[in-house]
Amino acid sequence: RVAVLLVLVLASVGVVFADHQQEPCSPLERPHGSLYIAWIDCQNNQNEVVVIVNGTDTEIDLTDYVIESSSGQQFVFESNSINAACCLIAPYDVLRVHSGPRNASFFPDLRDLHWLLENGQPMTNPIWDDAGDSADLYDYNGHLVDTYAY
Repeated sequence: RVAVLLVLVLASVGVVFADHQQEPCSPLERPHGSLYIAWIDCQNNQNEVVVIVNGTDTEIDLTDYVIESSSGQQFVFESNSINAACCLIAPYDVLRVHSGPRNASFFPDLRDLHWLLENGQPMTNPIWDDAGDSADLYDYNGHLVDTYAY
């Protein structure tokens, strides 16, 4: 009886693990500190979003911080005519950085920033690979703050 019960339990556990699959764009691992990349919405190529979270009780100035894709594309946090409200992130709040075709649209929330090309225009091409990718967040000194991989 014990052997039969053990076989049934192991078989059901195997079914559960076989049915569980990694969600697209979800992280493979999440080591992070108080400022981190919480999520990348890579499934919507019309409006890709990188979500940055400030998990502290202190406002953080992200001026000159950089998000870099695994392919080397970079978003630099800087105030300009398009991202005029950049670059403060309030305590326990988020900033969202958009890319993809909808990135050319106006976002009424000041926490939404546009990934820009070198010429200052919004990045309207998808950046993130649906099958797997990574993003690094660097501070203004070039030190790695966080990595998000999925």
